[in-house]
Amino acid sequence: ACSKEVYEEVRLGGKWERLNRNLKFLVDYSNIQDFEFNFVIQRLNQDQIESFYEYCLNLIGTSGKNFKVNYQKYLDWGTKHSVSDSLVCQSKVQDQLRRLLSKYKNVYTTYGIG
Repeated sequence: ACSKEVYEEVRLGGKWERLNRNLKFLVDYSNIQDFEFNFVIQRLNQDQIESFYEYCLNLIGTSGKNFKVNYQKYLDWGTKHSVSDSLVCQSKVQDQLRRLLSKYKNVYTTYGIG
């Protein structure tokens, strides 16, 4: 997710401000040169697929550090979410992923693009 509302809904107990503060610290002050961001596609965040890439790009900024973004399909293991949480508009998701894959070399997905 790349907004407070969606992040705190999808990530139970997660705090958007804390996440951003910690990520900025890692980018600015750590010796880590390669970052990998993961995005699990589900109903609540399916409209933020492209925005998430932009969020990561802005986070890394001009630091000179490398990053890649992995987009993954939501797998329901029968835990806290209802079945409707995993339902997404397949064509909308695939269109967004195709655009990102054609534009950037550091985008990966395990989501079936057919």
